[in-house]
Amino acid sequence: MSEPSLESGESIECAEHCTRKLWVFRLLVFAQFALVATLVLVSQPLQFGWLAWLVLIAGVAFGVWALLTMGRHVNVSPRLRENVPLQTSGPYRFVRHPMYLALMVFCGAFLIDSFSFYTGTLWLSLLLVLACKIYYEEQSLRKRFPDYQAYCNSTRRIIPFVF
Repeated sequence: MSEPSLESGESIECAEHCTRKLWVFRLLVFAQFALVATLVLVSQPLQFGWLAWLVLIAGVAFGVWALLTMGRHVNVSPRLRENVPLQTSGPYRFVRHPMYLALMVFCGAFLIDSFSFYTGTLWLSLLLVLACKIYYEEQSLRKRFPDYQAYCNSTRRIIPFVF
């Protein structure tokens, strides 16, 4: 990620705001990876029951579908890259954030298999981090794509047909 530059006519306050926002994005990405890694490492995957395996495979399959649909436009940061088109096909027909859903489901398998207060707290913390990323991402998408609101009206954020 490149640092924001001070364009002509842009104020110093705006540049400072952009730099702060970039650090927030980096912190969110770091927290996401740290929470996923911790949840995976503290669970006992060799003891996976059939339900946990089913949930894990569903999360991986949905995530691969979303990744293949996005192709070279995949980005772990909520900061939008230049020239990225609005994706509305594949899993994006059902939910606006299928990669986040896939990650929640994938990590849910570890929660199911090794349920404890600690793993539950890790999973809920991951949901909070992903909700923050979604908030920033959707702000940017609304600014960049005039038809994003129409897409929002017809497609759920995370859970198909529900939320």
